[in-house]
Amino acid sequence: ADECACPRARLVELLRADRTREMDMSEDGELLPTDSGASAARSQSRAQVTAWFLALLPVSWLAFDVLALELFDAKDSPRGSLLAATLMNWVVVVADSETLRKAGVRVSAWWGILLLPVYVVLRTKRSRSSPMVPVLFFALFATYVISVAPILDGVESAQAMAASVAIAGT
Repeated sequence: ADECACPRARLVELLRADRTREMDMSEDGELLPTDSGASAARSQSRAQVTAWFLALLPVSWLAFDVLALELFDAKDSPRGSLLAATLMNWVVVVADSETLRKAGVRVSAWWGILLLPVYVVLRTKRSRSSPMVPVLFFALFATYVISVAPILDGVESAQAMAASVAIAGT
């Protein structure tokens, strides 16, 4: 009776282990096993953090615009801002894609490098994360597009005023 119970217990253990191991389809159709236990929880937590970084990227764009206006003259500031924002986007997208891959979800980083809004939507659908991530991203993106010109004009006029005061003071 003990000999029969041991293989049966082993079979039950194997079936339970197989059931707890979740699989996800990648873009290529390749199966990606997800980690179970604590590492899966850490991967999910990191994926949520990188998702919110993605959602808040348009805020960094405004910061880069103002910083570039301070560091470069008005003629070169758009190029400096675009370069800094693009590099920041790439870093966040690659980190997010890698974090999702570790969690068992595959979203190609190329979508984020080429078309950031498409990446945000794809990563939300495939990871089944909060729909608030793309909603916040698009709301901040629209706010950025609408408000960037008046904000930068205000910064530029403040710089001009400070320069004229400095010249008048000498």
